[in-house]
Amino acid sequence: MHVGAAVSAVCLIVALGIAAGDIAAAARGRRLGYSLTAARLSQLEPLILTLLLAGGLAVIALWLLLARTNGRGRNWARVLSTALFGLATAQLTGGFGRQGSRVVPGVAEFGLLGAVLAWLPGLAAVWLLWRPDATAFFKP
Repeated sequence: MHVGAAVSAVCLIVALGIAAGDIAAAARGRRLGYSLTAARLSQLEPLILTLLLAGGLAVIALWLLLARTNGRGRNWARVLSTALFGLATAQLTGGFGRQGSRVVPGVAEFGLLGAVLAWLPGLAAVWLLWRPDATAFFKP
């Protein structure tokens, strides 16, 4: 799970760089699909980057929280980790559609690669959490 947090941190840094460039391109009228003026986009840029940063930091904090609670043998954390992995799998396979890819700049270019990179440590973590020796660890 610590690997998942590290991968999420790298993805966040790359996504912030892409988003900053995407907003600059949108100011020239080439992205986002909206007819906003350059002045309005420059007003929205801090909000967009702040929301992207806050969301990325929340994902990293969730990875670390689940790693800590699973390490303490909390069964609810194992179940929650599995449920979140299921949501990530649904997102990766397109279960939620592609509507969100136009909302956050940079997601269309980096979204699939970032989702796969974050999904792989999740797969490893869930597999390790449900192995027979781990099940013995989680039972009281």
